[in-house]
Amino acid sequence: MLSMEAKVGDSAQTRVMAATAEDVPMSTTVIEAIAELESTRPMALDVTLYDAIDLDALDSLCTASSGGVEVSFTVDDYDIEVRADDTVVVERR
Repeated sequence: MLSMEAKVGDSAQTRVMAATAEDVPMSTTVIEAIAELESTRPMALDVTLYDAIDLDALDSLCTASSGGVEVSFTVDDYDIEVRADDTVVVERR
C-alpha cells in the first residue's frame, strides 16, 4: 500500500517519502508517513493533523488534481510537502 524511502542522518531518520496508493486518501498517507518516521503505528501518534490543515480539503484537492497541485504545511515538529506526483515528504524540524 505504501512505499517508503528514508534518508538517515546521525543514526535517526530525519526524512521520509511516501507514495500514496490510488484508493488511499492523501491525509492517510501523510499520517502513515509521520508514523513511519517515528517508527510507530499511526494510532499511536500524538499528532493532530486536522489542527494544521482541513483533511477533507487536502483529500479533495489531491483527488481532483491533474498532477499540478502541490501543498506544503507544518504540523507540530514536521514539515510536510504533498507533491504533484502524489508523493508525500515528511521532514522532522
